[in-house]
Amino acid sequence: GKYFANVESVVSTYDGAQSFRNPPVFLRSVSDVGVEPAALAEVESLLDYLFHHGNTPIFIGKRLIQRFVTSNPSAEYLQVVGEAFRTGRCGGTVFSGAYGDLAATVAAVLLHPEALGEGAAATSPVRGALREPLMKFIHLLRSMEYRDGQHGSIVLKELQDVIGQFPYQ
Repeated sequence: GKYFANVESVVSTYDGAQSFRNPPVFLRSVSDVGVEPAALAEVESLLDYLFHHGNTPIFIGKRLIQRFVTSNPSAEYLQVVGEAFRTGRCGGTVFSGAYGDLAATVAAVLLHPEALGEGAAATSPVRGALREPLMKFIHLLRSMEYRDGQHGSIVLKELQDVIGQFPYQ
């Protein structure tokens, strides 16, 4: 909308090795009374649009399944979990009955036969969970009870070359 300073300006480090684009910012103009509430309304509108987008139930369901159960869920599993997100119901149990109910969604994720290892899912050659490289690395640090020598927070520098992922980028 008209409330964004969406001018592209690139900020670079002094040696030019890194650069990034400034994010859009809300403008507070003395001539525009009520800009802040209107900008907040635009953000609320965008969040509502994204929350009710047709792909949101499947997207959320797939991420939950990948974290809790398996890296490669079947299309049927995704449909069941997406339907639970849409309706707020799972397996005959009505949770809130509202769109976006995470209780029903998590129940669908954890109580599905694929999650329980029943039927064809138990012998499937694609069954199992893969972790992202960064998650593997963090798990290794936690399992070895790693502590920083200076008792500060652990800074994960230059990992992109080692594990192919870079945190916060």
